[in-house]
Amino acid sequence: MVTAGTALRGEVWVCALPQPVGPHPVVVLTVNRIAEPLTWVNVALVTDTSGPQATHVPIGPDAGLTKYDESYVHCADLHTVAKARLRRRLGLLAPAELRRVEDAVRLILGLQH
Repeated sequence: MVTAGTALRGEVWVCALPQPVGPHPVVVLTVNRIAEPLTWVNVALVTDTSGPQATHVPIGPDAGLTKYDESYVHCADLHTVAKARLRRRLGLLAPAELRRVEDAVRLILGLQH
């Protein structure tokens, strides 16, 4: 169980998402200074399914995912979850991967400059 302040932006965690999804890897998106005192974070689902480049960002082995040959951050599949649902830290996105995720989320949410 994760306490407030321990899940950092760009980290990949196993998250106990509600059914029908269940335990699944996610990437923490909430900015650290904002997330630190809160009991929840915003996350994006990680999947083994490649999809459109605009929504699916490929991530490498440093993210700590070994279940799939290839993994993707599904930037259109966003969730707000209690930190207590984060069960186990798996790894960390590379800085370039996190930038691509940020760009995709901005595009999807219409937040581009």
